[in-house]
Amino acid sequence: MCSKQNLQCDNDNGELKLLLRQLQKSFKIVQQCVSTWSLVLTELRPHVVTLNNLTEQFSSCHSVTNIQLTALTSQLPDVKDKLLHKVQQEVDAKLVIMQEKLSTLHELCGKISKQCKYSTDLYTKNCVSLDLITVTSGSATRPSIADMLEWLQDTEQLFLQRYWARVHILDQFRLEDKSTHLPDNTTWNGDDNDIQKQFQEKMVYLTLFLEEKL
Repeated sequence: MCSKQNLQCDNDNGELKLLLRQLQKSFKIVQQCVSTWSLVLTELRPHVVTLNNLTEQFSSCHSVTNIQLTALTSQLPDVKDKLLHKVQQEVDAKLVIMQEKLSTLHELCGKISKQCKYSTDLYTKNCVSLDLITVTSGSATRPSIADMLEWLQDTEQLFLQRYWARVHILDQFRLEDKSTHLPDNTTWNGDDNDIQKQFQEKMVYLTLFLEEKL
């Protein structure tokens, strides 16, 4: 009979080994995605700062009245429109870059979703041959299969939530509408330290499992 603590039946259960290998692969890929996610957000920050500066310039220029510009407009009658147009162009260019960064985040979400699906589908396919104790029992070197599947699903949902929240924010962005600007938007400006923290907390329990020869 299999030991509840060390799962000695591994060698006799090809389906179990196959699932464990897939879980190993999934978590290694997710680990890479978490690291890349942080790098992309770091790359995004200076673009967000520039965008915020541009929106402030646009708002300041837009609020200036023609009377205040009388001395200048007498020589350059369309100076305000030209300034607003120039800022608009710079904002549009910055938004394109930010959209490209979001596309990278979307790719990372896709990779995580694939790994979550692969592991979940493989478990579903072989669950009949895996008894409840095998699925729900962990050991000193390996979390339970149930826990690992749940962690993958939780990570997938967290990444998707953060990605779609940022997509929504950019979709709502309007240069002429201050309420859609990013300076005070905590959802956008968050650096997702909690993603790193939550995943690293899980990695404490996964380290030995990811090094295990299966």
